[in-house]
Amino acid sequence: MASYTDWKHYNRELSREFKDIPDTSMMFYLARDIRAHSPQAAAGLMQLSTQSRSFCCTVIAGLEKTIPRILTYTSLEIHVDILHHYPALKKLHIRFVGPEVFPADIASTHNRACMSCQAIGGSRICSSHPELYHDYMQKNPNHKPDLVVCLNSGHSDIGFFQSWMPTLAKILDSNVPAIFTEYSWEEADSETRRLRGMGARFVIELEENRWRGVIPIINRGIQMNHGGVLYSSQVWYAVNGR
Repeated sequence: MASYTDWKHYNRELSREFKDIPDTSMMFYLARDIRAHSPQAAAGLMQLSTQSRSFCCTVIAGLEKTIPRILTYTSLEIHVDILHHYPALKKLHIRFVGPEVFPADIASTHNRACMSCQAIGGSRICSSHPELYHDYMQKNPNHKPDLVVCLNSGHSDIGFFQSWMPTLAKILDSNVPAIFTEYSWEEADSETRRLRGMGARFVIELEENRWRGVIPIINRGIQMNHGGVLYSSQVWYAVNGR
């Protein structure tokens, strides 16, 4: 992802790279036809498509920045679809952990990789664990991840400040890269100051996330507190131990 400057560059190169694949080329032809008849509708569809890829691209960019040898990995466990971005990667396990996580509707052993990847031994497993992260890790110490991802966590919010303390301590004590994103600079700034106070070692300083969501979030509260619009995962930073 480091080779792309922004979403426009990414989408332009993607259309060139996959223009000869039937399903992908059909998608771009469809987008071109819609743009000819209704430019606003085409722009809206592009926003929706890009928004859905923000999570994936943010994680991939974080992997590249925090794990320089990621291209050599053959298996990967992430605690939160990136399989096609790393040719050497054969096994990917994504764990969604947290009290608001819905129990998995498919068994955690179900291989979600595409048939082409499965044919060469690839696997993509997703599992859900509806409990506090530090509780989960205490019960499953052998499930140490390669990367922890906390998107728009809001852990600096006064209502969640204390409940996040043992989870943040567990993440830092695990000595693995952890990516955090937030809607606003104010939230993220409070979070980074809190983590520095806990002795966190920053591997990505607080900065704009070029792979943030593209659909603006605006309401009266946002206007009063932030003076403009916000975006999902607008800023990010990463830590790795203490």
